[in-house]
Amino acid sequence: MNSPFAKAISAWVVQHAWAVLVLAVLAVTALSAGSASLTFRSDDRVFFSKANPELLALEDFEAQYGREDSIVFVLTAEDGDLFTPARLDAINALTDQAWHLPHVKRVDSVTNFQRVHTEGEDAEVVIDHLARSGDPLTLEQARALREVAVTETLLAGRLLTRDARVSLVAVQFRLTDDAQGDPAGELVAEARKVAAAFASVHADIDIRITGSLALDNAFGEASATDGMFLTPVMFGLIFGLIGFIFRSVSVLMSSLLIIGAAIGAAMGTAGLMHIPLSSPSVSAPFIILTLATADCIHLAAAVFRAARNQATPDKRAAVRDGFLAT
Repeated sequence: MNSPFAKAISAWVVQHAWAVLVLAVLAVTALSAGSASLTFRSDDRVFFSKANPELLALEDFEAQYGREDSIVFVLTAEDGDLFTPARLDAINALTDQAWHLPHVKRVDSVTNFQRVHTEGEDAEVVIDHLARSGDPLTLEQARALREVAVTETLLAGRLLTRDARVSLVAVQFRLTDDAQGDPAGELVAEARKVAAAFASVHADIDIRITGSLALDNAFGEASATDGMFLTPVMFGLIFGLIGFIFRSVSVLMSSLLIIGAAIGAAMGTAGLMHIPLSSPSVSAPFIILTLATADCIHLAAAVFRAARNQATPDKRAAVRDGFLAT
C-alpha cells in the first residue's frame, strides 16, 4: 500500500496522533452508547426481510387462521398415573394459573377438555369439562374418568398418553411481529415461575416446559451461555498469545483497547440502527474479536519490523512505515 494517497494519510495520522486519538475516542464513545438500545429476537422470522414472499404468505395465512405461539407444560406422574383426585386437582390448578400468563389466548388440558355425554332417562346431552376445577372427586370417579379419557380420540395420543401417565397443558398466546423486547424470553420466564411453584407443591408430578416459544428461547439462551463462557476464555487466549509473541505491555494494552473499541462501536451501531440481535448474530463480537486481533498483530509486527530496519530509532517513521506495510 504505497500509493501517494496512502502515504499522505499515514503521514497525516502520525503528525496529528493526538487529534486522531481524541476523535477516535469520541466516535467510539458515541457509537458504543447505542448498545443500551440493543434488543434480542429469538423467533426465526428475524432471518427474513419484510418483503420475503414466503414470510408474507405465512403472515397472510396467520391473519386468516391465527398464529401458533405456544408453551406446553409436560406433566408426568412419578408413579402410577395422573387420574387420582389430588393429581387432577393439580392439573386444574396449573390450567387456571396458565390463564393468567401474559398474552394468553387459549389453554388446553385434560381437565378442561369439553366432554360430550348423555345423562338421565331422557338422554339429555351434557357438555362440560372432563374434571371441572373445584368439583370434589372420589377415587372411584377419578378412575372412571380415566377410562373415558383414554378412549377419547381427541385426548388419547394428543393431550394424554394412552397409559394416562403423561399429560400436557398447552398454552397458546396472541403475539404480533411488532411486539417490543423479547416476548418469548419473557413468557418462558413466567412459565418457569409457574412450573417452579407447581413443582414445590406437587413433588409426585414431574413438570417440564416445551413448545415453540420455549424452542425459540432456547437458541438465545444457548448463545448467551456460550458467550458468557467463551468470551473470557477467548480474551485470555488471545491476549496471552499477543503477550507471548511481542513481549510488550504497550502492544498488549493497545490491542485490548482497539479490540474493545471495535466490539463496542459495532454493537452500539447495531443498537442505534435498531437491528435486533438473534441467535446467530450474538456471535458477532467473537467474529470482530478475531478480525481485530489479526489486524492488531499484523500492524504491530509491521511496526516492529520497520523499527528494526531503521539506521536510527524513529518511532513516528516506524509507525508510518508500518501503516504503509499493512
